[in-house]
Amino acid sequence: MPSYYTRRTDDDLQRIAKQQYQSYYDQLRRAAQQKADRETLALENQRAGIQRSYAQQQEESAKQYRQAYSQADREILRRGMQRSSYGAQRLANVSLEQAKAAQKIQDAQAGAEGNLDAQIAQLQGQLADTMAGYDAGQAADIMARYNELQAEEYDRAREAEQYAESIRQFQTQYDEGIREFNILHPQTPAAAGGSSSFTPKPAPGPGTGNGSENPGLTDESLINAYLADQANKNRGRSLATTDTIGKATTTPMSIAKVVAPNRLIRRYDTMK
Repeated sequence: MPSYYTRRTDDDLQRIAKQQYQSYYDQLRRAAQQKADRETLALENQRAGIQRSYAQQQEESAKQYRQAYSQADREILRRGMQRSSYGAQRLANVSLEQAKAAQKIQDAQAGAEGNLDAQIAQLQGQLADTMAGYDAGQAADIMARYNELQAEEYDRAREAEQYAESIRQFQTQYDEGIREFNILHPQTPAAAGGSSSFTPKPAPGPGTGNGSENPGLTDESLINAYLADQANKNRGRSLATTDTIGKATTTPMSIAKVVAPNRLIRRYDTMK
């Protein structure tokens, strides 16, 4: 495969998918937690108000019964009944009523705070359900994104392999052209004294040039066009060559005559 392609592992894909949704779901969780905290704080503030209110009621009730107890005690003394069972029972009744009143206030306070506790517990349950929903949603989104990334990675790998295969085919065709040229023309007039065969530089590959007037056509491309043209004449079959980026398909001689600079055409004619 070409060097530009680097396959990503499953761990890489999972990390990418998690990173994509982590911030989003973290924000949702923070918002839900902050909302629950605000509502819980409001209920706790209500609790503090209830406690102050019932403490005040207890204090007022205790004050009233202390006054009632003192009044009953003075009346018993005034009547000289402090040693009688009547006097003791009357004072005991006042104390009993005070205890009942205090218990009633305590029960009312417990009921009010119990209602707050229920609301707080409900908030906590709702928060837990919300967080669980976010966890499930995040997991589903991560899995869906992971599957998308896997599909993308498959497509990238396939495209890279296709590109690599095109490079291999280009190199094979280029090498075959050089081999045929050397067979058909063992002597070349390219240099003084000649040489036994033509050995150009390695094939430049699709989309490259040699810096000449037309960078899309190299000297080697002209040789290949020449070889294709000769093979077409010798074998009586029609050959075609594809331009360097694989778009237009024309005959080898049309490429040489239309695209090549005059210098290369003269070289082609000389070799011909």
